[in-house]
Amino acid sequence: MLFATFYSLVNTENKAKEMAQKDLDSTDFRKVELKKESKSSDLFLIKCGSNVCALMDKNRKTYLEDAKNIVFSVQQIDTKK
Repeated sequence: MLFATFYSLVNTENKAKEMAQKDLDSTDFRKVELKKESKSSDLFLIKCGSNVCALMDKNRKTYLEDAKNIVFSVQQIDTKK
């Protein structure tokens, strides 16, 4: 019984890592800037919650930052058809 529980936990962790890696590889993250001094030159938005946003640099190091300190640039959409 203990072995089955341990195996289940390890299997779940491995599947979660694989799914997370696929998400990171397939998602085009939006580049953002910080109003204050930046921890990294290239920061990308992962997701925002109610108070903070998760950011990632080009080396995939993650940061939590207050949404008030983030500058969101408007992406230009090509309207020509």
